[in-house]
Amino acid sequence: DAADDDAEAEDDDQFMQDMKAKAAAQETLNRNEFNDMDEVTRMKIEGVKSGRYVRIELTQVPCEFVNNFDPRAPVIVGGLTPHESGLSYLRVRIKRHRWFPKILKTNDPLVISLGWRRFQTLPVYSLEDMRTERQRMLKYTPEHMHCDAVFWGPATAPNTGFLAYQDIRERQKGFRICATGTLLELDQTCKIVKKLKLVGEPYKIYKNTAFIQGMFNTELEVARYEGAAIRTVSGIRGMIKKAVSDRHGAFRATFEDKILKSDIVFCRTWVPVTPKKFFNPITSLLRDKPIAAPTDKEKRREERRRKNEEAERQRRIDAGEEVDEDEGYELPADPEALSIGAGVPVLKTVGQLRFENAVPVPRSKDSLYRQINRKERKFSKLIIPKSVESNLPFASKPKQQQGQTERAKQRAKDRSATRTGTKKVTIMSNHDKKVTTLIQQLNTIRRDKTAKRKETREKKLAERQKKLDKDLEKFAPHHKAEKKRRYREMGEAAKAKSAKRQR
Repeated sequence: DAADDDAEAEDDDQFMQDMKAKAAAQETLNRNEFNDMDEVTRMKIEGVKSGRYVRIELTQVPCEFVNNFDPRAPVIVGGLTPHESGLSYLRVRIKRHRWFPKILKTNDPLVISLGWRRFQTLPVYSLEDMRTERQRMLKYTPEHMHCDAVFWGPATAPNTGFLAYQDIRERQKGFRICATGTLLELDQTCKIVKKLKLVGEPYKIYKNTAFIQGMFNTELEVARYEGAAIRTVSGIRGMIKKAVSDRHGAFRATFEDKILKSDIVFCRTWVPVTPKKFFNPITSLLRDKPIAAPTDKEKRREERRRKNEEAERQRRIDAGEEVDEDEGYELPADPEALSIGAGVPVLKTVGQLRFENAVPVPRSKDSLYRQINRKERKFSKLIIPKSVESNLPFASKPKQQQGQTERAKQRAKDRSATRTGTKKVTIMSNHDKKVTTLIQQLNTIRRDKTAKRKETREKKLAERQKKLDKDLEKFAPHHKAEKKRRYREMGEAAKAKSAKRQR
């Protein structure tokens, strides 16, 4: 590993040296070619060199920019190519910043700083399904991993980096960047879908055929989904066949097994999601005051100060002192100074609007977790017809319990008598005693041979394992290099496949 790292470092150094030598040769060639030209002609051909001062004339500049210009704040001048003047859907790869305390929600407004422009938009997050290459919508950004996002914004060159944030106020104590990412492509047609489950219930059941209601509203909707796959909660698969005329939205379906009246039937579908075409450019340089709205902590501090001043004023009035009627704390003249943009018309998140207006989060009874007590179902005994049982393989045939033989009954009776002490004593003859003794001796010899054979086998296995461990330790570097090479080839193949898919 160390040798590979040193080789890579040497290759990087050689590449940098080659690039520097190429740049130096190009600079020498330009100097020799343009040395005899005057400065004006050379500037027209070569361009303005770094470090020179230039004068730029801008047209169609709003008067607010000149009136509210602050010479202490630098202005960076850039240019846009002709194809960057329109608006389009932008697909980006985005990741929530690890220092941002909250996760990001779909359709929550974000201020995007992309290229030369800064604007507010409503992103829709998604994740690509590797099996079907489908872009599935995400309600929230995932933890510690990238995802895709689509929003409406100005056309920009691909592979342009961007950053996003929610609050554009200055003088923030807890400022954090929300997310960072890279622009992937410009696409006028975004293909993002979300999962939708249509739920119905059976009202007639005939063996493997059932009639389902409650999933659709009209016969036209049923006709649109003819042949679609459906499924019950218990896992029985089926298919939509045809609409029926006795009920609106009901249809006939077939299943691979007979379903029950209590089964819930659902059809999994995908619904397209179109991001909102919202583009709000941030014009902070056209305002007559900086973005310096107070934070929540500063608001509470000002509220406490106002209450203290009112209490002091009331104390002086009670003491008989003269108090000016206009004395006291004055609220800001501009109520927008307390907003997220402090004068800049920006969209607020749903959470901010609920917090400012003291509106509680709506709670649905169906979304609350509660304990469900269900009665235990008792299924009837499985009965297999004789005609079917005769054609089944032996492993699938039901095994019938046969009655005990007379000999088995006698052995069980003897064991019971031995445990209870009621067994009759048997007096053995001399011949029976010799036979029993011989059998015991033979069993002792057999057990001894078995123990010795087991001990010998365990020793051989231990020696073989020791030899295998030694060989494994000897060839460990080779196996490690081979594994590294194989994983590198797999990574390059996956990278090439991903690049081909993106193209």
